[in-house]
Amino acid sequence: MPSARSRKMTDRKLLWIAREFREGILDDRKSSEGMCFAVCAALVGYLKFIGINAEMIESDLSDRPGEWQNHFWLKLSDARALDPTADQFDDLSLPPVYLGPAIPAIHVLTGGNT
Repeated sequence: MPSARSRKMTDRKLLWIAREFREGILDDRKSSEGMCFAVCAALVGYLKFIGINAEMIESDLSDRPGEWQNHFWLKLSDARALDPTADQFDDLSLPPVYLGPAIPAIHVLTGGNT
């Protein structure tokens, strides 16, 4: 059961928090490429601090075309993905911060489940 604080968290506020973390960590970088761990590690710690149940997930992307080997993103208690560096996958045309159902191409759980 979600804590009292997490029940009050709206998607809009959660996205705002994720965008602020992303902006602060990426600073003046034009791309989030290769920064998923740095952004997610800081963000998951803060979300837990404010009572939001989230887990950092490392997806194995070695089967994906290109140079990607892994990708870090956050899994929320309702099983949605919060991905503060989703825009690094140009072929998927995602927003800089993605919140929604896990995307099988990049949000892979252990054992290949999404």
